[in-house]
Amino acid sequence: PRVFDSGAAMTPTCYDCLPPLAAKYAMAERVKYINCKQALKEVDFISEDTKKNDVVTKWAYNVLGTRAFEVGEEMVIVPMADMFNHGSIPNVEIHYDE
Repeated sequence: PRVFDSGAAMTPTCYDCLPPLAAKYAMAERVKYINCKQALKEVDFISEDTKKNDVVTKWAYNVLGTRAFEVGEEMVIVPMADMFNHGSIPNVEIHYDE
């Protein structure tokens, strides 16, 4: 998706429109995004232009937040794996050999 409607993408006005518990969780997500953006300043292999681009950083944060999962102690993204859940009718089955 090009647009995410998570707490990270919301404005203070959005929080005012939410029920209190939803606003609390959305604001917590916003704080995580702000902390992530602060940490990004320390990464030297990403250009300064990219770091300053709020649209790109919010998109990247949301992609990680909605597609990453834990393997051991690391968060990983498996390319194309998130496409398995795009149908309204289940169309993928997992099989494996032991």
